[in-house]
Amino acid sequence: MAKTNTKYSPILFVELARPDLTKPSLLDASKSWLLTGVSSYHDFQIYGFGDPSMTKHESLGRIFGDLEPDAEGNFILELGVTLPDILPNLEGNPDYTVEVALSNGDLRLLSISNRMILLHYERDGKQLHAIFPNEKLDAVKQSETFKIPPAASPQHLRTTVTSRFKISGTDAEDALERNIEISIFNFMESLNKLRSSIQTLPSQDLSILSTRYESQSFPYFYMIVQGDPPTNLQHGKISTHIGRVALMANPIPADESDLLLSYLNGTRTIDPVMETMGAAKSSLDSGLLNHALLMMVIAAEMATSRYVKQKLLERGVSKSKWDESKTDVTYSQMLNLHLFALAPASLKPHRSLVGEMNKARTLRNKLMHEGEFASSKEDVQLLFSQTTRFLDYISKISQI
Repeated sequence: MAKTNTKYSPILFVELARPDLTKPSLLDASKSWLLTGVSSYHDFQIYGFGDPSMTKHESLGRIFGDLEPDAEGNFILELGVTLPDILPNLEGNPDYTVEVALSNGDLRLLSISNRMILLHYERDGKQLHAIFPNEKLDAVKQSETFKIPPAASPQHLRTTVTSRFKISGTDAEDALERNIEISIFNFMESLNKLRSSIQTLPSQDLSILSTRYESQSFPYFYMIVQGDPPTNLQHGKISTHIGRVALMANPIPADESDLLLSYLNGTRTIDPVMETMGAAKSSLDSGLLNHALLMMVIAAEMATSRYVKQKLLERGVSKSKWDESKTDVTYSQMLNLHLFALAPASLKPHRSLVGEMNKARTLRNKLMHEGEFASSKEDVQLLFSQTTRFLDYISKISQI
């Protein structure tokens, strides 16, 4: 074997340092119940969202039905989530609160903790986990309430954040149904402003943080609801996308199994257009709407460019001339001029469908050039559906 000058990175054994949590907590129950107390949750039980057209049968009971509202008809909802990141300590403190200004002008208080741990345990044949601040570990293990085996090993969590919301309704379930989705939306907005603000700090240039937080990016949120009297608390987990917590895998049909294996063994090449649309679908399902938009527009542009090139070459344009000039041909020109000129006379594109592709293209340009993105999930879902229709059309006329 010939000797090369390649220098390989050495592999080192690393023992992870753990934070010094001897400082007293700056949080108390007035700021966050989740981050200061001890709460336990069933691993395999969760709340989720049904279709708005559904009517829940009365035999299923009411969520947190024994909670009563306060004198003004309100409940307090606390939402909490463990991030995939470790946010920095503020002035050396592993837990703290910050106020975040939202786009609607409201101020949202976030409670942040880097001292949370999680213990998995079994009780009465059920799998549970408890979440609490590190300093409560010994007390929790000795508690007769939780009955946690002494050998249970703690899992040190990444940053956990909570925020509280005043919600109202005829009862706790009605209040949750009316308010929890907008509460999660505002929670995500405040988290993203916190994340992006941290990323601009010179001291954090080596930090690795997520590109964006979206509700569907997380398997679930912790929720604690306070009724009247204030000591009456109920809690659980809620997921905005049940696929994030599902434990049963979807089957692959026999014909698709053969297709998958052919991709893997190299006998068939993955279509980059469909691969890009797959990335768009994953981003859409995860709530990463801006990335989903970028991916679907890229897919539509690739397919359009490929079709225009195919038909021009069939009509005698040399490949070298196409390669020389293709950078001067814009997606807008291909979509609005070339496609209409080159498509079969009996299969010209519907102008309304091309109009949707132009709408997506305009939104993409505003995002890329001006940093502007204000599309709702429903808007992006509709554009994804229209892009799928457009790609089916391109595939159809490409075979003629």
